Amino acid sequence: MELNIYNWQTLKRHFPQITFLKKDLHKVLFEQISQYDLKTLKSIESIDVINIVFVSPKEIKQLNKDFRKKDEVTDVLSFILEENPLIGEIYICPEYIAREYDYTEILRDIVHGFLHLLGYEHSKHFTGAVKSKEKMFVKQEDMLQNILHEINNRAR
Repeated sequence: MELNIYNWQTLKRHFPQITFLKKDLHKVLFEQISQYDLKTLKSIESIDVINIVFVSPKEIKQLNKDFRKKDEVTDVLSFILEENPLIGEIYICPEYIAREYDYTEILRDIVHGFLHLLGYEHSKHFTGAVKSKEKMFVKQEDMLQNILHEINNRAR
């Protein structure tokens, strides 16, 4: 599997307090994604390439408009480019996220995008109660905690 992270400087511009390096994030994400049990997902035979791309509000708004017919900025978008083997892209807008959240939300959005690539879906409107019960959000928070644990241990 290949995992690529693009536009790291865009992320760092909006989250200068991030203490981990791009290579550390890459390694932790690669480990988490590689551990994922793909046998439970009948439609996915293997993961070949996942690209994570940090973009500006203008860029993500255009992608959202072109592909989802929503003329608005959003935090994360996922696209499957090929199904078997899985080739997908996750676009994340750090500037949008930085308005209300800390860097943990970046990691949550990466996991969220990854789970969408694997076919997980969620209700349109998600509240705290829904998040604690929906399979996608339970898996998301579990993966996020593993990633945070690994990143925090590497930063020491």
